[in-house]
Amino acid sequence: MILSRLSESPGSSAADNILPGLAECGNSNVTLPRIVGGRNVNQGDWPWVAALGYDNGRGNVSFSCGAALISRRYVLTAAHCVDGQAGLRVVRLGEHDLSRTTDAVHEDFGIESRTMHENYDTNFSNDIALLRLDRDVVFKMYTSYTDQRSSNILRDVAVPVVEPASCVQSYARFQTVRVDERILCAGFAQGGRDACQGDSGGPLMSPVFNPGEQTKYYLVGVVSLGFRCAEPGYPGIYSKVSHFMPWILRNIN
Repeated sequence: MILSRLSESPGSSAADNILPGLAECGNSNVTLPRIVGGRNVNQGDWPWVAALGYDNGRGNVSFSCGAALISRRYVLTAAHCVDGQAGLRVVRLGEHDLSRTTDAVHEDFGIESRTMHENYDTNFSNDIALLRLDRDVVFKMYTSYTDQRSSNILRDVAVPVVEPASCVQSYARFQTVRVDERILCAGFAQGGRDACQGDSGGPLMSPVFNPGEQTKYYLVGVVSLGFRCAEPGYPGIYSKVSHFMPWILRNIN
């Protein structure tokens, strides 16, 4: 997954040695044009999407939040997927369908450390976090899973970005929701397509088309919150990755 870059970020040189380059990152098997609407993905479509596994108290893990692989050692997710979650155990890559054991070869990674944004609060401000894996990921055509209540299979949906002023108006009645430069909103005015519970921490991706070259996908948002799921008039709220790039670069090593 390619991160948005800030060319003059303090300390970015060391971080740039950790982040993968364009040649090995942001590649997908997806054939465009895309269908606008939820659909089951094919294996290999989104190789950087990860699932977070939590101890369920019965000797194994249950998967809930998502994340995005941004380097061989780090995934980016939502802080509320990490805050107070002592049972967070694994980051899984390679899973396509949690209800089957023969659909894809997955790999589970332990979590060496977790870093939440220091100004995160329970109103979901600065809702972003980094998880450092216990070993390097060998890049391969993984495809992974972010949970949805109606499906054990990774699904995706294309949604338009919403103008900030419109998003501010949509959430004006919620005193605890701040829509500002840290936030990106996306969704349809009529609702019907959106992220939902269990998708938190998953990536919002934007394709970049270059004639004669493979389309590259950039990580632009991290699923944070919304009002219900796909509710008309309420776009989904994402932590805006470009705003948090200096923080990300300071906290990877």
